[in-house]
Amino acid sequence: MKLPKASYLTGGLLLLLLLFSACSLYPDLTFEDIKGEWELDSEIVFNNYGLSSIHLSIVEMDGDRWWDLGWTSNGWIDWFSSSTDEDIGEFEGNVYRGKYVYWQESEQVQHNITVTFSLSNDGLLTAEFVGDGPLNGLVLQQLQKIQI
Repeated sequence: MKLPKASYLTGGLLLLLLLFSACSLYPDLTFEDIKGEWELDSEIVFNNYGLSSIHLSIVEMDGDRWWDLGWTSNGWIDWFSSSTDEDIGEFEGNVYRGKYVYWQESEQVQHNITVTFSLSNDGLLTAEFVGDGPLNGLVLQQLQKIQI
């Protein structure tokens, strides 16, 4: 017995519907999913600088949430933070929108940034920085969660 083409189409659509309903294409990450200490063991090149010993902290304390990012480059330690005495940004799930600060020639400099955090199936973190200043365009991948 030969099935009509409409049966194949209906069956295919039902199969696709079942597959997509069984898994989320864009899982909703929460701050709790990304909170913690993260490191990258390998060196990367960003804006013609070799960055090593990369460490990212995603922190919550007394209701405040922020991130700190540091690395070593050419013997110098660079450090960036979304934490200051002022409230300069906020997390919405896995996305930070606001400002970050760093020190340049004894002055504190502030820039706008959006950081989107995502997790791979094997628990590695990616952080994508889009905004102004030296972090614009930085993508950190395969950060491993560590215990301090």
